[in-house]
Amino acid sequence: MGYVTMWAYVWDFKTVGISKTIRELKDAGLDAVSVAAKYHTVEHFQTRSKTQKWFVARDAAFYFQPKMSLYKNTSIKPSPSGLLKEGDLFGQICDAAERAGLKIIAWTVFLHDTRAGLSNPELCMVNCFGDVYTSNLCPSNPQVREFAKGLAKDLSRYPLMAIECESLHYGGVGHFHAHEKIGIQLGELERILLGLCFCKSCQTFSLRRDLKLAALKRQLAKWLEPVFQRGKPLADDVTDFLERHPDLKALLEIRKEVVASLVAEVSENSKVPLSFILMGSEHEIGTSAKELKTFVQSFEILAYTHNPREVHKKTKDALKVIEDGEKLVVGLQTYQPSVTEKENLLALVEAAKSAGAKNLSFYHYGIMPPSHLDWVKEAIALKWR
Repeated sequence: MGYVTMWAYVWDFKTVGISKTIRELKDAGLDAVSVAAKYHTVEHFQTRSKTQKWFVARDAAFYFQPKMSLYKNTSIKPSPSGLLKEGDLFGQICDAAERAGLKIIAWTVFLHDTRAGLSNPELCMVNCFGDVYTSNLCPSNPQVREFAKGLAKDLSRYPLMAIECESLHYGGVGHFHAHEKIGIQLGELERILLGLCFCKSCQTFSLRRDLKLAALKRQLAKWLEPVFQRGKPLADDVTDFLERHPDLKALLEIRKEVVASLVAEVSENSKVPLSFILMGSEHEIGTSAKELKTFVQSFEILAYTHNPREVHKKTKDALKVIEDGEKLVVGLQTYQPSVTEKENLLALVEAAKSAGAKNLSFYHYGIMPPSHLDWVKEAIALKWR
C-alpha cells in the first residue's frame, strides 16, 4: 500500500504545538502530513484552539521563509505571513517531522492568489466581456510562469516528500475570494465559456498557433448574453457544441498546451516530485492527467461526499486515465456534511481501497473536530492497512 497523509495549516501546529501535533498525526497512523506552504485567503473555526476560535487569513501568503532572489524575474513578489515573525514555522515543522519519521508534503496554492492578482491585474485571467478575474493569475503569462518556477525552486530547499500543486492551471468560475453572488444558473458549458481567458498573453499564445481570439471573444459574449438575460443555461451538449465550433475547440487544445508546458517547467525547477490536484473538469482548468503524466508523479482527486458508491466511482473513473493506483491520491473529507459518524468514514476508506486507490489524504486536521482523528486512526488500521 502507498501512503496516507492529512492536510493541515501552519497555524494548526502553532495552536496545538509543533511536537504535539506531529505526535498526534504519527500516532494516527499517517505516513505524511500535507502542510500549507503557500495558501489563499481563508476563514474557519479552529476546533483545537482554546482561545481564538475564528481564524482569519485575509490575504494569500507564504507560510515558509521565501528566498527573494528566486523571484527577481517577475513582478509577483512573495508575501510572507505575519506568523513568520516568530521564525520559519514551516521549516520547524519539517525538522520535527523528520525526527519523528513523518514525511512532509508542501501543499502549495500556485495561481489562485487574490493578493497577487489585485497587485498585478495585468497578469490575471480576463473573460470574454473584458472582466479581470483578480483571484486567478493566468498560466500563459511569462511573469506568472517565472513566479511558479521560482516557487518550486524555493520549496525545494526543504526536505520534502513532494510539492502538492493546487491551482497550477487555469482558474474556473465560482471559486473567487469575495462574497460573490451568482443569480443565474450555470451549466457545464457556461462554466467553460466564462472561464476562458482572453488576456494579452493568451492572445499572443493563440496567435502563434494561428488562432485569432478577437472574433471568438465576441462570439462567446453573444452566446452568453441570453443566459444572463433569462437566467437559464444553454441547452447544448458540451461535446456537440465543441464539434460545431472548431475555433472554440482549438482554444481548449491550446489551453492544454499552456498548462502542460507550465507544469513541465515547474517540474524542471523542482528538486522534489510533484503531486497535482485535479480540481475541475479538463475544459475548465485546461488540463487532465493524460496531458501531465510525464511531469507529475501522482494525481489527487477530491472525493468529498458521504456516499461510498460515489467515492468508488470517482476513484474508478480517475484510474481509467491514470491507470496506476500508486499514482492516485483520493482525498476524503473527515467532517460534516461528508462524515458525521465513524462508520461513514470507515465505509468511505474501504470504497477508495476497493476501487484501486493506493494513497489517501484526509481533510482536514485543523477544521475537523479533534475526536474525528480517532476515527481516522481506526479507519487506517481496520480498512486500509
